[in-house]
Amino acid sequence: MAFRIRPFYNLDKPVGKGKSNVRDDVGLVQFFLNNIRKNPQLMLGNMKTPSSQLRVTGIFDNPTHDWIVAFQTAVKAGFQPGLLVDGIIDPARGYTSQKTSITHSTYCIVLLNNAYESSNKDLFSHIWDDNDMLPDIGKKLKDDAR
Repeated sequence: MAFRIRPFYNLDKPVGKGKSNVRDDVGLVQFFLNNIRKNPQLMLGNMKTPSSQLRVTGIFDNPTHDWIVAFQTAVKAGFQPGLLVDGIIDPARGYTSQKTSITHSTYCIVLLNNAYESSNKDLFSHIWDDNDMLPDIGKKLKDDAR
């Protein structure tokens, strides 16, 4: 039977303190978190917004860490009580519905994809056209379908 898997944007390496923080991966996480910053209703009021300013640069910094922790904390409190709040966004393994092997919660990168899609249905299949996407990262996402 033929089937289609919806577009999904994943990471090659984890993003967070002490991780490799590859620019493309960091930029994608920042892009998704910036979307939540601009659309706080996505977190259903569960997210305490960090005071640090989030910028989409592709460079891991303290504000990026603060926003990851705030996102994970809100998700844990809202609907994934098993989620580990560790300030790290890991690449999803397998299909997007797969759970993490340790906590059996949904990968945060999946939740970030879902949040973006729910607020930007028209752009989700081609996020490289979003003005907030760094052009070089957008080009790589467009060119590197796996």
